[in-house]
Amino acid sequence: VTISLIHRAKGNEADMVYVVGFDNIAKNESKINLRNAIFVALTRARGWAVLSGIGEYPMYEEMGRVIDSGDRFTFTYRRPSRNLDE
Repeated sequence: VTISLIHRAKGNEADMVYVVGFDNIAKNESKINLRNAIFVALTRARGWAVLSGIGEYPMYEEMGRVIDSGDRFTFTYRRPSRNLDE
């Protein structure tokens, strides 16, 4: 058993990955660095990933849709508030 922070797990893989405190990320889902951290954690799993958190947040529903979609991904994004080329 290896216990580490998400950033320490980068580059390593395991058959099973547990993410504890997922609610802390879900509370601040607009913070890109936290969403990137959960992506890193989930992609470390070769087989199973278990997310643990309390409460109800829109991100939980988002994860449910990802699981239900199987191997088909659809990415949505918000338009930038201003044009960076100007």
